[in-house]
Amino acid sequence: MLVFQSSRLTVIAKHLINNNGTLTFQRRIPKDLLQFYKNGQQFIRHKLTGKYISIESELAYHTKKTDKLFNELRSHDPQKLLALEAEAFLAMFGNKPNDGNIMLENLTAWNDSEIGFHPQAHLADLEAEIESLKSTGKFEEKHKLAVHLLKKPLPLMLSDCLDIYLSNHAKGTEPYFIKNTNNQWVSFYRLVGNIRLSDLNRETAKTFVERRSKEVKTTTVDREISLIRAVINKVILEKNLDLKNPFISLVIQSLGADSEIRHPFTHEETKLIITKCLDKGDELRTILLIILLTGARLSEICGLRRCDVMLEDSIPNFHLVEYNNRRLKNKQSERFVPLVPMALGAIKKQLRSQDSEVTFPTYCDGTDVFSNKASAALAGFIKRLGIKDKTTHHARHAMRDLLRHADIPPHIQNAIGGWGTTSVGESYGSGYSLKQKMDALIAAVVPIT
Repeated sequence: MLVFQSSRLTVIAKHLINNNGTLTFQRRIPKDLLQFYKNGQQFIRHKLTGKYISIESELAYHTKKTDKLFNELRSHDPQKLLALEAEAFLAMFGNKPNDGNIMLENLTAWNDSEIGFHPQAHLADLEAEIESLKSTGKFEEKHKLAVHLLKKPLPLMLSDCLDIYLSNHAKGTEPYFIKNTNNQWVSFYRLVGNIRLSDLNRETAKTFVERRSKEVKTTTVDREISLIRAVINKVILEKNLDLKNPFISLVIQSLGADSEIRHPFTHEETKLIITKCLDKGDELRTILLIILLTGARLSEICGLRRCDVMLEDSIPNFHLVEYNNRRLKNKQSERFVPLVPMALGAIKKQLRSQDSEVTFPTYCDGTDVFSNKASAALAGFIKRLGIKDKTTHHARHAMRDLLRHADIPPHIQNAIGGWGTTSVGESYGSGYSLKQKMDALIAAVVPIT
């Protein structure tokens, strides 16, 4: 760690070192996990890139990432953990899986007068250790598996597939993508079990759909199937397997029929919420107020940085853009959204109340966005106002209706809310101006302000 000290203040930066003039994240590998690392490696190091809001944010990102890695190594699937231990045992003697199939080209490489010719001299130390373990009764499962790995690979299990998918995906190192992918894969893995990939068949796929449809909406099952299909396709491609994907062209009966219709907030409900938000005026209520007056998503507002809010422009606005682990739902979600007077006043007050680089520091640390935390708190707030079975997402539906009722053209509605476009032509040009969007929003919010 580095210690920064002045006459009045001492700051300790954990996991930060100065590596020959380069600021570097360094964390010691716990003793119980050293077996998984080769060549006596004792530390994990990452050179700091400076791409984050602050050094603290980048250190926090790497700390979370290594926490996750260490937790996975400690609580991994037993079969996979055993495989890691077996590979680590081979590595102690400079060997790796498949080395048992290698024969030395130079047959004089090992020609001891007592032992004689040994065409696999690279295995000599390992073989001696195995004989010793057997003779002392210490030959364990990991050693048996290590011997197996020398000549035969382990069968690909479902628990292996996600790692292969992520390691060969453009976004495979992004924590947000990893988290979302893992959450969907867990449902599949839980219902099907850790079976061999080669044992997957059409009946297994249909059984998964049937069982999962009893737990969640069919549209959710459809999204999960898309992910499962993509993972299996990637594994088949990368491992050059002669397998068919049983999830291709899988039909979900009555897809979408069980979806609930989201009824937007009524004008009266919206007015009540706005009044209470203005009365309270805190960080959480400011987020909800801006959602009501712009139609933006909760995560979009929670993730706003100070630099994304343009108060000095001729038309004050905020810019929704991806950064660090903050992701937007789709390409159309990146946009400039004008601030009507009431929203402008609220966000000015919020920015004056604190000096963080982010607009809502309770719900964003500059690297990650904690919209679930805000969602739970706002759901309780809305319920306490006597508005039942509605959440912040209903505000987005309400804004869509407000825009419709103000006769705003659909294309401008899409540009304001980041909704998907309906034609190729909409993607041409630079889009609608802030003035057009501001005029539309001012007209739309008249019934609720």
